[in-house]
Amino acid sequence: MNTSKISVRYAKALLNLAIEEQKQERINDDIKLVFDASLIPELDSMLENPVILPTQKKAVINSLFSGKVDVLTVKFIEILISNKRESHLKNISRTFLSLYRKKYGIKAVNLTTASKINKKTETEISEIISNNFKVKVELETEIDKEVIGGFIMKIEDKQYDASISSKLNKVRRELLDASLES
Repeated sequence: MNTSKISVRYAKALLNLAIEEQKQERINDDIKLVFDASLIPELDSMLENPVILPTQKKAVINSLFSGKVDVLTVKFIEILISNKRESHLKNISRTFLSLYRKKYGIKAVNLTTASKINKKTETEISEIISNNFKVKVELETEIDKEVIGGFIMKIEDKQYDASISSKLNKVRRELLDASLES
């Protein structure tokens, strides 16, 4: 079975169970945490390592997440380990978050700026996007000094680049093109 099908099946199953148990918001928050943890190379390597016994993997998962996430989330990861699907945790988490956003009409927005923005500005940006798209907004911010100033906003698969660095690159290309023409 290919990775995509595995991820979709497990993610759908978890979402349906979370809805059935009326814990969808809590499980969504948990899976965000699990996804962030799955990006840690050491955890990812441990989960993918076939030499490490499933009982040891479950013990690590329990020590990492018990008390921090719902019991349902821990049991779900343990089922993945029992079914030898733990190497798909990152993709399953990503798929779950995507399915959750789609089901509840939430737009994922990534805002990259050169320096940290305050909570008031974050709230204003979220409200503007929410009013324009008529959806809830899940705003994530990043800091990238290469932006220099302005911002880069990604709303799902669309990107709006209002950064100083992109404007400087555009001017540079125009100057190079003008010097090549003359």
